[in-house]
Amino acid sequence: MNNGNYLISQTDKISLFDSQTNKFIRKLDELDGQLENIVGLSYANNKLLISDDGPNKKCATVYHVNDDVSSSINPIAERIINAPAEFGKDDPIEKCWHMIDSAIDNEGNVIICKRPPIYRNSDGGGQIIKFGPGPDNKFIWQKYALAYVTAAVAGPPSDPGFVIGSNLRQYKVNFNNIENEYMGSLAYPGYETLNGVPKNDWSSVGSAQSSAPMRWATIENKEFLACLGHMKQVFLYLKGLVIENYTAHL
Repeated sequence: MNNGNYLISQTDKISLFDSQTNKFIRKLDELDGQLENIVGLSYANNKLLISDDGPNKKCATVYHVNDDVSSSINPIAERIINAPAEFGKDDPIEKCWHMIDSAIDNEGNVIICKRPPIYRNSDGGGQIIKFGPGPDNKFIWQKYALAYVTAAVAGPPSDPGFVIGSNLRQYKVNFNNIENEYMGSLAYPGYETLNGVPKNDWSSVGSAQSSAPMRWATIENKEFLACLGHMKQVFLYLKGLVIENYTAHL
């Protein structure tokens, strides 16, 4: 902090300590009820950034801090970055599955580190995203790991650059410069429930990989991706939307 004191978090509480004596000063009671599972704290230029991986949070929140934090913190958040993700709805710029940590610099730029769900011992891939200092949380850049990929299928005729990896992640590929952009999940397999989210019908895929080559098909002028699960189920994915009730058994 500006005065040399430091903060320590425990689950949903934050306490202030004297940096010279390590003596407890006070608990930040003004934030009671706003936090669920704190995984990181960052401070710069009178801004306190709190990373929260609670099931209803999955976000990084910025608060204004007075020069002497022992006096008060404004309990009204200045900025909230990210929100809980859902199956098939997890644009990494706006949504978060698991918050790992975050940091804020003197200009107010925020960098968030997070990851998607990990099935068993597989490498689910990580994401680091930078946002600008303004209240609109302007996206600046993103770095990510592809996770374990054994195959991929190019997009449908209408959008060849829309690529699906065998890890059921979506990517947008620019064939002119061979750059790609991570676009979130097609669906995450291997989970019956996740943080109270109802059963994911894709869970029978079971290994975080498609068990057979995927194929695009056009049905009534709509483009679908066919993916085979381990329980001999065929899942149809309408580009941009998971159609769960189209599940069929072989």
